[in-house]
Amino acid sequence: VINVMGAGLVPIPPSGLYALYEPDGSVIGATKGRHPSNHYLTTTAVNKLLVIAINYHHLNPQAPVLHINDASLMWGGVFDIDAEADWNTPHEEHMRGTVVDIRANSRTGAIPPASFDSFIRLAKLTKMNAKIHSPGATNQHFHVRLLNRSE
Repeated sequence: VINVMGAGLVPIPPSGLYALYEPDGSVIGATKGRHPSNHYLTTTAVNKLLVIAINYHHLNPQAPVLHINDASLMWGGVFDIDAEADWNTPHEEHMRGTVVDIRANSRTGAIPPASFDSFIRLAKLTKMNAKIHSPGATNQHFHVRLLNRSE
């Protein structure tokens, strides 16, 4: 067995500005039995997540807290969300702890469609990049490059 681990990833700390867990206590975005822990970032990326969450809630005080779907695995590396152990890279850019997915669909806690443009502008103003992934699908979400770079 060979373990490949990235260094420097930390758990996203709890905050009243975003949710990491569903109301039933399950981890948002976790693949049951496969990737139960998917909320790891670099320290710099954690700070950027806090910046965008603070600014989002300042501009949208009545909005629900941001629901963080996926970041990176504890040691980084390929995030095989299909759980097929084929080690392809279906979940692009979630390998180094600098990207998060934020709920933007019809589920509880999603950024509402009326706020999509302002969220994209906010990301740009704070030197991040936010794009909608899987438009129209049940898993529609913002893919947010917290450090404004591709991995």
